Amino acid sequence: MARNLKPSEIVAYLLRGGDISNLSDFGVTQKNLMAAFLSSPELVSKYRTQAETEAEPYGEYDPTYEYDPEKNINEVETKYYAMPEKYAAFAKNFWDKVKAVGSNPTEVARIKKDIEAKKDAYAQASGMTTDEFNELYSSLGKDVENFQLAEAKRDKSQYGAFMKSRKNLGIGEGDDATEAYLAGMTGVKGLSSLPTSVEDFVKQKSSKFVAGIKGKVSGKAERDYVKQFENALKKKVGKNYTKYAVNDLLKKNLLGE
Repeated sequence: MARNLKPSEIVAYLLRGGDISNLSDFGVTQKNLMAAFLSSPELVSKYRTQAETEAEPYGEYDPTYEYDPEKNINEVETKYYAMPEKYAAFAKNFWDKVKAVGSNPTEVARIKKDIEAKKDAYAQASGMTTDEFNELYSSLGKDVENFQLAEAKRDKSQYGAFMKSRKNLGIGEGDDATEAYLAGMTGVKGLSSLPTSVEDFVKQKSSKFVAGIKGKVSGKAERDYVKQFENALKKKVGKNYTKYAVNDLLKKNLLGE
């Protein structure tokens, strides 16, 4: 690749799967990169989709997600999963059910009652004798409280891994996870809300205009003001909306506006 790449060349390179971090080696500035994104809705969509998918687990804590794969099961589960397969399989099914209801004693009692009513069927399906099943089930029942304590400890560890991952990805407190992740990927803030058409640009500006006149006018007067604003803005920017949008991006990235 040559230096001083045109926006179209930057777009082509990135759409081919090129590494965005390499662009600075070819003299591509942040402004050049912004211009490339503004010129290609397809490129914006590609990075938005990737960011949405990869950042999704880091928006809000999900107790079912493995933020630390090494802590995907608790110490009580570990003991049972080390048993022969027929025991481990039933134990996993049991602990998954208990895990799903948390520390709700009523729901745990319901799970146990259901199993006790169908002991023979469960034993047969698991390939165990009645005595083997009874011994295993008795052990599981006694370990419920230990399991819940161990699960709370594991969950705390997973939450710690979640917060550490957010920090490593540049997602601060109160940040939109997708926006922050996208900014980290590309080095450009504001891409998640980047307009891809003049209509999109006008709509974004209009929402800010509406917020500014809220409480000052209402009803038909407000609608009329908004319509006048949108028509005037659309006429002013026309096909050059990208010029205005890149200025907005520059303000956001350089001035933090």
